[in-house]
Amino acid sequence: MRVCVVGQGYVGLPLAIRAVEAGHDVVGVDVDAFRVKLLNRGESCTRAVTSAALDSALASGRLTISTDEQALRGFDIALITVPTPLRDGVPDLSSVEQAAAMVGAYLRSGATVVLESTSYPGTTEHVVLPQLEKWSRLSALDFHLGFSPDRIDRGNGTWDVYNTPKLVAGLHECCLEAVDGFYRSIVKHTVPAGSLVTAELAKILQDTFRHVDVALTVNPGTGRVRQGDAVLHGSARGRLAASAGRRLPRDPTSYDSHLLRPATPPALRDGYLHEDRLGHATAGRITDHIAHIGQVSREEHGARRSRRMT
Repeated sequence: MRVCVVGQGYVGLPLAIRAVEAGHDVVGVDVDAFRVKLLNRGESCTRAVTSAALDSALASGRLTISTDEQALRGFDIALITVPTPLRDGVPDLSSVEQAAAMVGAYLRSGATVVLESTSYPGTTEHVVLPQLEKWSRLSALDFHLGFSPDRIDRGNGTWDVYNTPKLVAGLHECCLEAVDGFYRSIVKHTVPAGSLVTAELAKILQDTFRHVDVALTVNPGTGRVRQGDAVLHGSARGRLAASAGRRLPRDPTSYDSHLLRPATPPALRDGYLHEDRLGHATAGRITDHIAHIGQVSREEHGARRSRRMT
């Protein structure tokens, strides 16, 4: 099967490597020429893929990484894994739209397109589908469309692309069968969802869980708790809590809940606002600490100079 992965960041590259390992012919497309140059030299851009694994995939002849969109020609399945950064409080879907238009220009009848990028519910059907139909001049009945959110847990050495259960959904039943069939060829388990919106909402819950985990783990306002003479630091609290079997995040930067704020209820938005305040508080503490170090250094320098002069 010819697989095209649009976007070669921390989501797209591990998928491309795993697909190669499963025996597929893979083309990775990225608009970042510098990144593509590094990848073709065997230099990985994410901890989830070692340079050795990248070298092996390139040496197999089944992986090609390019900035040329014509590399998409003849694909059987295309995965869209481009970023959706927050702009003015909402996800910027311009990269998703551009990727969908690019894929649509080379979309053939019977091929499959899957969105993996994080966004709000309805994106797959109301943003990606119109672009595919416009540029391919096909109808939704001529190809398969699906959504399968990334579940990359950066910094976690136990759960990876292969053994993390993969949520899959399709526009129609035949789409779900096509999407599920592909992912079953590259991952250990799949979890079919009843609809695209169901899977998209599940992604919100997944990221919300991680958001709460991060807030409890790294909250600078509760960095340590004192009870009598006992002091329990945040990292220790996290290890003790995780001993019950709940997997806490290894890397506080590895969640995307902030992209989904427009689709969340007011109660959760209050939580996000609290997290924003925590970020500002952390930055403030770092700034104060640097200023304190600078003041101490100046005072020590002045005292030493005075001693030399006397």
